[in-house]
Amino acid sequence: MPALGAPGAQDRASEEEPPADAGGSSSAPISREERAGWAPRSRAEVLADLARRGFRFQRRLGQNFLFDPQLLEAFLDDAGIEPGDRVLEVGAGAGTLTERLLARGHEVVTAEIDPLLLGYLADRGSHPGLSLVGGDALGPGETLSPALAEVLGEDPRPLRLVANLPYAIATPLVMRLLAREPRLAGIAVLVQAEVAERWVAEPGGRDFGPASVLLRHAGRGRISRRVAGRLFTPAPRVESAFYVWEPEGPREDLPGLLAFARGLFLHRRKMLRAILRDRLLENDPRWEVAGIDPCARPESLAVSQVVDLHELLKEES
Repeated sequence: MPALGAPGAQDRASEEEPPADAGGSSSAPISREERAGWAPRSRAEVLADLARRGFRFQRRLGQNFLFDPQLLEAFLDDAGIEPGDRVLEVGAGAGTLTERLLARGHEVVTAEIDPLLLGYLADRGSHPGLSLVGGDALGPGETLSPALAEVLGEDPRPLRLVANLPYAIATPLVMRLLAREPRLAGIAVLVQAEVAERWVAEPGGRDFGPASVLLRHAGRGRISRRVAGRLFTPAPRVESAFYVWEPEGPREDLPGLLAFARGLFLHRRKMLRAILRDRLLENDPRWEVAGIDPCARPESLAVSQVVDLHELLKEES
């Protein structure tokens, strides 16, 4: 598997990193004309501009930027997106991925929670293919934020998630989109390696859980490459992985399946008969009909068995 890094919200660095450092070039002024526009910018340019604005990297926001142009292009090659595809990017950061998405002819809706970075991105100027959204991408409950939902609107076109995702929101965001966004036509995200490993986990292991079930049931996912922490600014102490997913198969009642799987895996070391004792007695013949051992534990079930069990109990209720 090719090697690529991780958006490390789990980095053990301090809550706030030192101000962005451009390697000695911060004294060179950047004109408004140079700052505006969405042509790709060098690491030194970006960090110099951010330093002048007083930017400080915040670990809690998972701010680890990727500047390497070859890795960014490889990222987009792996994503399998075509010119004109509508893309959702969450966690735009310094815009290093955004600018390449625009250069490839994609229509991009990008969200950024840090007000300083949002201002930096806005100062680069408008672009006919770009919509900037400020604030948290996640809304209350299992929703997207009202601001992001409003920008996405009711446009029926397919939507692909392509992003260097902050660790803390990676799984919640992907689960919300998969379960509740019928336009979702693909996922290509750079995440902490342990997150990607849970998403591709096979039944029987400790990493297998609700996210594994939902992603495997509704499509095909893989880790296309791994990225060392040293390739990010600042460098986290963890490895990242690039995860790619394409839809395949049924996507009906994914919110219900997700809720059911979460309930099961809250008690992953208990037997099914104990977890479901209020809904399915141990001697119920439907265990045998479904081909499921009531003494089995959730992590030992195949994805199809979790789905069958959900359907069985859903019909009952």
